[in-house]
Amino acid sequence: LLPVDTTPGDSIRTIIQRDLDYGDRIQPLILDSATLADIWQPGDRTINFAPLAQTRANFLLRIRPISTGLHVEVYDPTRGLLKQEGSFRLPRMPANRLSAIRDSLTETLSDKAQATQDALAANQATRDSLARAAQRKTPIKTTRDRANARRAAAVRDSLAAELDRSDLALHQRAAQDSVHANPLLRTQRAASWLLVALGLCFPQVAAAQHSRAGVLHGQVVTRVTGEAVPGARVVVETRDTVGVDSAGRFELTRESGRYTLEIAAVGYSPGTWRINLHDGKTLEHVFELDPAYELPGVVVEAKPSSIGRRFSDFERRRHAGMGYFLTKEQIERINPTSLVDVLVTVRGVEQVCISNNCVAKMVRSPPGCYPQYFLDGNESTPYFARNTPPQDIQGIEVYRGSAETPGEFIGSNSGCGVIAIWTKSAP
Repeated sequence: LLPVDTTPGDSIRTIIQRDLDYGDRIQPLILDSATLADIWQPGDRTINFAPLAQTRANFLLRIRPISTGLHVEVYDPTRGLLKQEGSFRLPRMPANRLSAIRDSLTETLSDKAQATQDALAANQATRDSLARAAQRKTPIKTTRDRANARRAAAVRDSLAAELDRSDLALHQRAAQDSVHANPLLRTQRAASWLLVALGLCFPQVAAAQHSRAGVLHGQVVTRVTGEAVPGARVVVETRDTVGVDSAGRFELTRESGRYTLEIAAVGYSPGTWRINLHDGKTLEHVFELDPAYELPGVVVEAKPSSIGRRFSDFERRRHAGMGYFLTKEQIERINPTSLVDVLVTVRGVEQVCISNNCVAKMVRSPPGCYPQYFLDGNESTPYFARNTPPQDIQGIEVYRGSAETPGEFIGSNSGCGVIAIWTKSAP
């Protein structure tokens, strides 16, 4: 998708690109600004198709604003030929609604800013929990104790790195929202058809002002002892993050409806719950997490039934037909020496070698865009996940683009593809 206009953030292009990405038939290619400028800039007469040769793009879209709406051109980048074009009329917005849309946009940005602050606070609470866990003295008497200590330290390091990446992504997203919206908020003569498009993307909140929100008072505890779990993170509908206090308590206020909560904490297996909130009603609920580590002095033995429960979601997604799945039996038949040997057997995945270090990459992803890894359901650093021994893997899920990636695997870099690895025994 070529640039549409020269305003900061290019809001029209961002909106259209997002809508294309939300579909299930098209995967937009994200190109850097230098490559886009080399291909075409607003005002140029011709399009330079040469930089697209290595991207394997099937279509190139050029969209230009006209007095009545938008003019769209679809090109074949391999031949450099125009395949189809058309003009789309957009209704003009009455002048008395422009201020209402700006107010709605301002309120939406304010809500996003608050959600970003809550997510950053939750990340910091998790860091504090990691620091306390690192300082906690654990008796090391046997080889098993030393192995558990090393594994716990590796998990803490991985989580700390992911928190840093999450903070960076949150700051970048906030800056991007500001860049996209500020020109519209400053412009008194903003094009009314553009505000119509923004009205479709930023839902109006006027109707919600007439209803009373529902409230959830929750507490996160350990299933075994009932003790509070401080530092847990509560993710609402895979978007908003709420932190808990030192007593494991949190409060969630939302409009009436059904919501999915994902709760995770260091040292515990994450859990998912569905709750119903009603107008003006307060719901109280205790959320129990299962410890994911072997506790000092206690030997935990896995049973086949527990393995079945762990991989029930894996099987559910596999039967749904989205993505590509590799089972333990398939991996054993390949007889691989490394994880990349397994991944390159998947259609749409290729091997990229840099300085004798070979990694997996989605064929449709642009250069430098590498997949996001999940290890036993938790977002993981690529280095930590790529070094998982193949003989320890129970199953692998491969999602080659955001159009087929399920909500539970949307992460900081999932636009470049997702690889979810399930080991025979979770850490």
